Amino acid sequence: MEAALENPQVTIRSAPPHEVAMMLSFITRKAQCDRDMGSFTGTLQSSAEKIRHPLFGPHPFAYLLLAARERQPVGFALYYCRYSSFVGQPSLWLDDLYVDADKRSQGAGVALMRV
Repeated sequence: MEAALENPQVTIRSAPPHEVAMMLSFITRKAQCDRDMGSFTGTLQSSAEKIRHPLFGPHPFAYLLLAARERQPVGFALYYCRYSSFVGQPSLWLDDLYVDADKRSQGAGVALMRV
C-alpha cells in the first residue's frame, strides 16, 4: 500500500520485513517520547526479532504503516484488528502513532490516520 492522500509531500506505505531495524528505531523513539511525557516508565523490551514474527509471520498480529516526506521516513502507526462480541462488529485498534518531533505539524500524522 502506498498513498499520497491529500498531502502530496507525505506518502504512507506498509512496512516491509527488511525494514525491521528502522521500525525498532521508531518504537525506541516513541518510548522515549512517552517517557518524557511521563506516560511510560518501564523498560523497552522490544527487539527486531520480536517485531519480525508477529508482524511478518504467516498470521500477522499487527500491521505497521510508515509515513515519509521526501522519501525520508518520519513516523509510523501500528494497528491491529479486533472484534467486539457485544457490538458484533470488527474494528481497528490504533496502538501507536508517532511522528519525529522535528517533522510534526507537516501532515504525516493526519495522513497516517486517514489511511
